[in-house]
Amino acid sequence: MVAPAVPQVLIEAGSSWSYLANSSDPGIENSWITEAFDATAWSSGSYGIGYENDSGAGNLLQTTVPVDTRSIYTRSSFTITDISSISKVTLGVDYDDGYIAWINGKEVFRSAVMPSGTPDWDANPGLLGVVTGKAGCLDPPPWRPADLARIM
Repeated sequence: MVAPAVPQVLIEAGSSWSYLANSSDPGIENSWITEAFDATAWSSGSYGIGYENDSGAGNLLQTTVPVDTRSIYTRSSFTITDISSISKVTLGVDYDDGYIAWINGKEVFRSAVMPSGTPDWDANPGLLGVVTGKAGCLDPPPWRPADLARIM
């Protein structure tokens, strides 16, 4: 009998990362999504990030940004040494108002409210409101090994 796979969390709430909180155009376009981008000059913090505006999400925030922030770019690193040992990868996110996720410069998920195409630094998700993974969030499907080979 084969033992069931044990989930391993690669990046979780409280993990450290680098970020850039934008209240104006940072002038880097989408160069920051590539694997080679140098974010050493960015701030560092812990996931979750944002600001509280009486939405009740304050208990999720470990890193706060100014209330005039229009977008937040975040970067985290993880290493998968043997891609053949992975049976699936799942991305779970609490977000307000929208998000786009990239791995190694390739878009892997975009929340339904984000506009299509290359996002501007202050892309407006259109629909405002809190969407969480616990309250009907449209999370991406899990990725299988063939999907991972495409993005790694």
